[in-house]
Amino acid sequence: MSLPAPSSVGRPPSSRPPRPPSPAPAPAPAAAPEPRRVRELPPAHTALICVALPALAISTDQGQLTGRGLEGFYRAGRRTLSRCQVRVAGRDPVAVQARMLSADSARFVATLRLPTDGGPDPEIVVERIRHADGTERITLHSASGRPLRLPLEVALATDLAEVGAVASGRAGPELPASVHDSGMRWSSAAAHCVVTADPAPADALASAGLLRWEVDLPPG
Repeated sequence: MSLPAPSSVGRPPSSRPPRPPSPAPAPAPAAAPEPRRVRELPPAHTALICVALPALAISTDQGQLTGRGLEGFYRAGRRTLSRCQVRVAGRDPVAVQARMLSADSARFVATLRLPTDGGPDPEIVVERIRHADGTERITLHSASGRPLRLPLEVALATDLAEVGAVASGRAGPELPASVHDSGMRWSSAAAHCVVTADPAPADALASAGLLRWEVDLPPG
């Protein structure tokens, strides 16, 4: 039996003209740079403001200077110190009172409970008297019936920013500190600041802007 030879049938040529190539997609427009975000400042209507021009000190009722908002010491339109935080025995004292003493000074009182406190009331009171001229006195009072030896730390920092930059939320980062005599020193292209402690600290750590003492308190 013979089979017919396979044959191929061709497709007739198309009469449609070839399609033109698709145009390349247009490049997307470059995204506009995001505007720089301005840090929102906490409300200042409750601040305690000590004034002795050209110097002033702005604080909250907590007493600690944390560097937030407008807090700090100022002189001639520049923030000379933005942070001044006190810790006793590794703890933050609890603020209980803040009031103005005069136009250029304020008093802050905080308490601290120790693990060895036997009664319901804290035995340590931290008193801070702050002046517009850039000075502050920190005093520890003990109501304990026995002598105490407590570590005291004061953390310091500044950005040396102009008051306009601080008020608009553009103060910039904290500057590195260096140990200077019995305190710390900071410098920028426009200004410098020196903090001196009396009595001199037992230890000073520039990388953290930290001054340390061992404080002996007599029985209260």
